[in-house]
Amino acid sequence: MSDTYKNLNDILKKIPDEKKPIAKSLITELNFMKKTLSELKKEIKEKGAVELFKQGSQEMYRESPACKTYLSMVGKYGNLHKHTKGYRSKKNNS
Repeated sequence: MSDTYKNLNDILKKIPDEKKPIAKSLITELNFMKKTLSELKKEIKEKGAVELFKQGSQEMYRESPACKTYLSMVGKYGNLHKHTKGYRSKKNNS
């Protein structure tokens, strides 16, 4: 079990029962995003953050699609993780 998954399940245990269905859904999305981010990071490490783009006679370097997606998703992942932590009840907040 990954540390992230364990951390998310620990958060889920602290969430009041009435909020657990939505929290479980968010945690499922977080797990998907974490896996996707890991795959994107691997691709960026292997191929680099920029690529040579050719279209007809034009040729230029641009940010790789994997890098662009990673940068977009990593912020959303952080916000969703913070949002999920916000579902904990005040009395169990730690």
